[in-house]
Amino acid sequence: MVEIDDLEFRYESNGFGLRLSSLRIAIGESVALVGSSGCGKTTLLNLLAGIAIPHCGDIRIDGRQPTSLDDAARRAFRISSVGMVFQEFELLDYLNVEENILLPFLINPAQRLTRETRTVAKELATSLGLSDLLSRRIDRLSHGERQRVAIARALITNPQLLLADEPTGNLDPVTRDRIVDLLLNQAARRRATLVMTTHDHSLLERFDRVIDFGRPGSSGIELLLPVESRAGDNASQAAERSL
Repeated sequence: MVEIDDLEFRYESNGFGLRLSSLRIAIGESVALVGSSGCGKTTLLNLLAGIAIPHCGDIRIDGRQPTSLDDAARRAFRISSVGMVFQEFELLDYLNVEENILLPFLINPAQRLTRETRTVAKELATSLGLSDLLSRRIDRLSHGERQRVAIARALITNPQLLLADEPTGNLDPVTRDRIVDLLLNQAARRRATLVMTTHDHSLLERFDRVIDFGRPGSSGIELLLPVESRAGDNASQAAERSL
């Protein structure tokens, strides 16, 4: 379960941020985050992943508090317990598909790479239609193939929490539906909690719950504006894009 209480976070550079009084996401629940660009959806994912650290409040994932860990321990927790699908995928072009899928085991000494893990990687690749591409370099893949590699990498550690940031942006409807089905099905098979940001409201009925950042107070989420906003519209817009 994900539990958040009395959380507040601000970007030091511009003062924008989030305040969240309370949020509970059950084990195995799928949640869609919606709202306009700059409303804080990606910021919440980064807080859940431990990439961003709140100024106050508690974040607990299955009873653990990753934000209380030092940088190295928090990174190890993220690699082992949180699967992330980034908007830009964050794959390494100079590695092949299999190496990218296994990357959490290659960069974290605490994650032991075994023969069984390699077998799981191949099974994931097969389920995602990548079995014939394991030896191919990332820079030789199509956009859709890269997406599937990113999903496989996010799932390889069997994470308890799966985070996906606009994984269907700029995709045609058929590919979009396939990617969402893959995320939901793979999360359900592993009883992982899925939290995904999206601008596509046609996808929302597939999720157990929708949290709308565009309805102030409806979800206990508040977008924090700068204490002093005299820097001008350009600075404000740039800050919003970073959320």
